[in-house]
Amino acid sequence: MKKEKKGTGKLLKVIEKDKDKPARLVQTMTHLVEISLIDLTGWNPRCEDSFKDEEFEELKQSMKENGFFKHEPLLVRPAVEAFRFQLIAGHRRLQAAKELGLTEVPVCIQDINDQDTKLLIFIDNFHRKDFSPLEEAQGMKMILDDGAITQTDLAKKMGKSQSYVANRLRLLEAPEELKEKIISREISPGHIMVLLPYVGYPVFDSIFESMKEQIDNNGSVSIRELEGEVIENGIDNCDSVLDLDRFPYDTRHVREFFDFRDCETCQHVVTRDFFGNPERHCLNQVCWFSRMTAAGELYNKSVEDRKKKVLESSPEDLKIDELKYGEYETLMIKYHPWIKDCEGCDKRRTSDGKEMGSEICLDPACYKKNDAAWEKEQQKLAREEEKKSWEMFDSKLKNLTFFEDQQARWLLNNLADKLWDDAARVGLSIWDKAKKGERDPDVSKVPDEDIYRAMVRLVVAQEFVGCKPTIETMNKFLEGLGV
Repeated sequence: MKKEKKGTGKLLKVIEKDKDKPARLVQTMTHLVEISLIDLTGWNPRCEDSFKDEEFEELKQSMKENGFFKHEPLLVRPAVEAFRFQLIAGHRRLQAAKELGLTEVPVCIQDINDQDTKLLIFIDNFHRKDFSPLEEAQGMKMILDDGAITQTDLAKKMGKSQSYVANRLRLLEAPEELKEKIISREISPGHIMVLLPYVGYPVFDSIFESMKEQIDNNGSVSIRELEGEVIENGIDNCDSVLDLDRFPYDTRHVREFFDFRDCETCQHVVTRDFFGNPERHCLNQVCWFSRMTAAGELYNKSVEDRKKKVLESSPEDLKIDELKYGEYETLMIKYHPWIKDCEGCDKRRTSDGKEMGSEICLDPACYKKNDAAWEKEQQKLAREEEKKSWEMFDSKLKNLTFFEDQQARWLLNNLADKLWDDAARVGLSIWDKAKKGERDPDVSKVPDEDIYRAMVRLVVAQEFVGCKPTIETMNKFLEGLGV
């Protein structure tokens, strides 16, 4: 019973190296202590789920079969209240003993201050493989909040780098929905590091939905997939993000006037590697929208200044290839007959000061107005022409009560020519069995006495292109004919 445990001794070395606060050894031998006298410190970052996993059940089974003495003794310290103790290491062993109904457990008693107690509790859990990243981050924060130890010192005691500690602490900045994904092991801390720059912005919800969809469809999402298509889809589905390197098509012309000052160091700008190409996205819509508005005003002013300069230039000095898109429209009498009304306009110029069979208009707004008015007039004339043509057609056929053979044959030929190939092939099949893909059916093989029947067959066959007729559907057509 009075046997020193090596595992507990190794754990104590963590604080023995602290020269400023050396551990004060009270006893190194084990003693039996009633479980009812052992209290918890409340500093254990592990959640209650750690008492429900398979390893915990194996621990209980081993303790049931072999007794507690096959396991390391608990590490405790004297409590403020006399004859009571606080647990430092061995929370799972203590819980297993309680569930097995044990009343006494072996302990190693050490007089350890609060700071070192927190550190020992954390280190004891850190080496457990089921210690989750979030529990690890919570334990680190608890130790560092006291201010008695730095991230660098803590990293050395853990055998890790300072950046490892810093990144773990950043997990605590994640929203609850991401923490739940870590707990369920659907994502890793690496995923959180990728997503954290977007947290707190409207685009995060879009990216999170894109990630959930990827997980639901494929069962998982890799960090590479998250950095690539998942975030890309999330950004594409959100209008609150501006790609600083590729402006939207309708605003690309104002990019040269956009104020990019401070964007490189701005906390709202996220730079990501997209298949080897760096992309910068501004997540602060209020900022980039105001800058975009200002850039638009500067662009409009530059357009007006250029327009004024162009209008003041002589025809000989005007170079069309120096004009920008949207600053002019090309005029051609063949397509723009209305330009005859623009004679004498100072905004109508010949290209490069030469006669090239075309001219340019330096007032695109006026051009579009005139072109739209002319197009509207042409449509009106076309509608009137269409109305008159049908009136003429109806007047000539007003007294037509039957077809001559020549007229009926003409109708049949045109009907067969206008219908789908399958409809013509089926409709005329009883007179000419033309195979599909080889040739069109020969309408001339329809005898004069069958012309009307052939026309009806073609119309009905057109209705059944893509489907097969039934007795019921065919009867409906015959009823319409009164047959």
